[in-house]
Amino acid sequence: MSENSPLTTYQSVRYLDKIVQIETCNLHGIECLRLDDVRLRFPKVTCLYIDDKQQSFLHDENGHRLEPLRIKACIDEVMEAFEPEENHSQCLQIEHIQEMQRALVLMNNSTQEKIKQAMTLMYELNEYTTPQYFYVLPVKNNNQSMLSSITNYFQLEYKLYFLCDCSDDPNERHPAPHDGYVIKEPTKFIADYGIHIRRTLNIIKTALPIVGRIVDMHVHNAPALISDAARSLDTFTLVTKINEAANLLNQVEETSVTPNTSSELKTMSNCLPLHGAPLRELVNYLEGVDNKNTLGNLYKKVTDDGHVRWVCLEHYDTDYHKQRMCQYAQQLKNFGGTFDENTKEVRITSDNQTPLEVLKLINLLKNGLKIPKLMIEKCCIKEADLNQLLDVCINQLAIHLVFTDVKVLNWFTSNYICKSISIFVREDSLEVYLPNRYTNGDMKTVIQVLLQNKNRRIIKVRGIDGSFDYENNFTEKIEKESTILIADHLNNIEILNELFSAAVSFTHVKLNYCYGSVKNFIRLCELLAKHETLIELDLVNPTGFDDEHVLGKLCKSFSNHKALKTLNLCISNIYIVEKNCKERNLIDLITKNPFVKRLLLFDSIVTADFAKAIIDKVNNSGSLKSLELFNCQIDEQIRSRLEELWIANKLNLIFENRQYYCAVAEKIRERLDQGKVFDQEEDLDVTDDHLNLNGRQFRDKDLIVLSKNSNRVKQCKRISLSNNQITSFGIVLLTEILFDHPFLEQLDLSSNNLCDGGVYLLTQILSINHQTKLQELYLKSNGITDEGINYLVEMLNTNKTVRHLDLSNNFITNNGVQNLTQIIGDKKTNIKSLGLGGNKDITDSSVSLLISMIKKCSSMESLSLVDCNLNEKSKDKFNELKAVKKNFYLRM
Repeated sequence: MSENSPLTTYQSVRYLDKIVQIETCNLHGIECLRLDDVRLRFPKVTCLYIDDKQQSFLHDENGHRLEPLRIKACIDEVMEAFEPEENHSQCLQIEHIQEMQRALVLMNNSTQEKIKQAMTLMYELNEYTTPQYFYVLPVKNNNQSMLSSITNYFQLEYKLYFLCDCSDDPNERHPAPHDGYVIKEPTKFIADYGIHIRRTLNIIKTALPIVGRIVDMHVHNAPALISDAARSLDTFTLVTKINEAANLLNQVEETSVTPNTSSELKTMSNCLPLHGAPLRELVNYLEGVDNKNTLGNLYKKVTDDGHVRWVCLEHYDTDYHKQRMCQYAQQLKNFGGTFDENTKEVRITSDNQTPLEVLKLINLLKNGLKIPKLMIEKCCIKEADLNQLLDVCINQLAIHLVFTDVKVLNWFTSNYICKSISIFVREDSLEVYLPNRYTNGDMKTVIQVLLQNKNRRIIKVRGIDGSFDYENNFTEKIEKESTILIADHLNNIEILNELFSAAVSFTHVKLNYCYGSVKNFIRLCELLAKHETLIELDLVNPTGFDDEHVLGKLCKSFSNHKALKTLNLCISNIYIVEKNCKERNLIDLITKNPFVKRLLLFDSIVTADFAKAIIDKVNNSGSLKSLELFNCQIDEQIRSRLEELWIANKLNLIFENRQYYCAVAEKIRERLDQGKVFDQEEDLDVTDDHLNLNGRQFRDKDLIVLSKNSNRVKQCKRISLSNNQITSFGIVLLTEILFDHPFLEQLDLSSNNLCDGGVYLLTQILSINHQTKLQELYLKSNGITDEGINYLVEMLNTNKTVRHLDLSNNFITNNGVQNLTQIIGDKKTNIKSLGLGGNKDITDSSVSLLISMIKKCSSMESLSLVDCNLNEKSKDKFNELKAVKKNFYLRM
């Protein structure tokens, strides 16, 4: 096959009276006519014209003619060729001279720029002999009442801290990795440098959320300063220190320039950059100045444009910084630590009983080892060392901490083991995550964490991973000077009792879905009543205060509370009974106290007496602001009277006919915008009416997939969600599915993290679902304790459909067995199969109870006690029972 040749083009050229066709050429995509080609026919030609306009030869970017000389072809035009007249050669010479002039101008400009950079460098090397960005803070916090005069302020000891000049953006500069320099003469120093100090303090105020409340405005994040805030500071709160420094500047503002102040300093007061003699004189005020080449562990670096910056090692020498990080990694190895170069995280593991060398670790962290996360596993650590580590990581470096199986040594009391906690240091909050079933050692560690916290005013203690914040509106409306405690999905409120028993105080407390025994809740009421700083208590999300006895204790305990201004409460299951103590207590609480602001009721009967108490309270004092009723029975006349209050803008009123938990689930689903979201029903594994999502590593938020496909899910008879990571929060999300599901017969939630809180919510939902046909409930390996058994017993008292109940591999004791066998043995259930295997705390003491249950419950067909703590004698008793009760299957 022949190839197509490129099309040849010609340019028409007229010279004198002749017109010829000269072949053009394509150079770099441009069709050109070369002067040499024209001269092959007309040797004397030097220029070409079109319509009496001379065509210029093509030039490069610098104005130089391209070789060979050529012009852009105009195929459709006739080009005129001319030979030079007498001055043509002079024109060519002039053009050449002009090209040389242009080249000289470019060279001159480049030389001048280099000279300017050199002069800038020489100037700044002389002027900026010291880092020009710094701030001053007192060494210790002081009683503000003792600092009434300027004399008292000057009696304090102050330190100077340098900032790394790594960016032109002030918010990107961070404190230098140094402990600071003590100022020799604070009186003269503040007078000379006060204006400059105020400028840098303002930068820090704007950049650091932890001190945002000082400027009385909402502040934005500045990542560099947040992550490195207070790296070189004492453990005392940075807020108080900056306030003291600002107060000192205010005190000396009128006399900020002393009679002895140099003229340069006087002039400098109104200028932006600090430079020259004032900057050089700065080091004379500092004690213990190190090598001036590395002031404050900063290094003098020359930028490409000739400027001088004082920067930290990481910004000074990347290669050397990497070398230093390798050295840190080697030092970490010496005491069981590993450094992940990709995530910059440190993990320390040690199986021996030698206490961890915490001081060496702290020195590494304070002297340049920047890490976002520190994990300590299977180590021994002295409690005093633990407190130092917490102080540095929480107050100075903002490091995420994770403790797993850490033995804490306390020489004065007893040792304890922290099984598993995570500590997140946020902007102005400290979050403690207690996964699964936390121990006494975990609780003691949490107390140490909170006692060491100096800067964060918001404390969040969670039993879930913090994926959803109920308290957004709660924290937004609170003054920035307040201290806040928020507890989410705690499976045992005993930790709150420990916290309020310690020397930790709060002004605002909010509890969301917190559970525990009646005894622990009554104790919590007593402790909260003694909490003199408490201003607001928000219990609007369901907690154990719903219990009749707890509510009574709450009313009695808070009757004389002097500081409390706001109480928000959530109550359910108020019915008309002979001794309606719950309603009576609630009426007393409303009528006798001005602090009840918001009341939420669900699954209750609103009586005339209760409605009268509400209406009178609103009309007489107006202190009650909001009433929310979910699935409540209410007389139409009473409802009309309440609606009149709403119309008159006296009461925020909400009526909902649906279940409260369904409303909450819908609200949560609307707010969730992350996680695995399946838009197509095909993503759900449904076979023969069985939805199988076992082992999908689902977290709570991922369960919105069921809500998005609720119509299909509600056709399934079996739902399997075992071997996932579902907590009590996930049960809230499942409410809409479980509540209104008439076909569900089997629910498998084995091997999740429900704990007692998840069991409580599950039993509440199943108890109010009167259409349920659920027969099989599998709750194996969920960290359930005897408190969870109490919730199940309450459900079984009304639910007659459950036939098979698996509670294997939990933390049930003989007490839980006693309650469970009683409800089953009294023939109040139709249980056929019961799984209790793997509960190590079930001992021989439960044998007689279990045997009695089996004999009394005619429906009982199977019992599993595999791997329980039973001796051979007890097993023989069960074997004897098998011989008596035919067709009964027993596993031991």
